[in-house]
Amino acid sequence: MITYSAVEVDSPSLIIIMKISEAGKLGLTKESLEGEMDDSVLIKPRLKDLLIDRMAEVHEGRYRLRKKGILMARLFTFYRNMMRAGKGG
Repeated sequence: MITYSAVEVDSPSLIIIMKISEAGKLGLTKESLEGEMDDSVLIKPRLKDLLIDRMAEVHEGRYRLRKKGILMARLFTFYRNMMRAGKGG
């Protein structure tokens, strides 16, 4: 389950680390990083993947989980509950 995001797309944490690494010894300003980390990088690729994998659909302008997405959500919820991880990310 944890490898899903690494297989499908880069995780937000990995993208941040790569951007900082690319900046080298000078580092990366907060403003520069925030400018590069927008919805086109963080949200839209994941929504696209959910639609392609048929885990979600768009109905009347709203994203809805399909049966496959509901099962995946329940699996993650079960795992987090089992690990007593709470509802955070």
